[in-house]
Amino acid sequence: MSEHQIHQYFKHETSDWSVLGFLAALWNRLIEKCNVITCLEAIVKHEKGCRRDKAQLLLNQYKQASMMTYCLKILRLRADLAGNESDNNNS
Repeated sequence: MSEHQIHQYFKHETSDWSVLGFLAALWNRLIEKCNVITCLEAIVKHEKGCRRDKAQLLLNQYKQASMMTYCLKILRLRADLAGNESDNNNS
């Protein structure tokens, strides 16, 4: 039987687990290892044509996804706080 290695993300509390959180953790790790953003920025700055256009598109998508992830975290935090307040009011 093959041995499966559990990703570090799942060492967090189970209440913190989410598909988006897991994907964000994978993406952040990939970026750290490959320095993808720096490469894309260099292509945008120094090249022309299709390569520059595609690199700019990917950078824009990355920034949009990062903002969406940030907003989802804020909304989740607010929902958690609102849930805690209603729990305290019901006590």
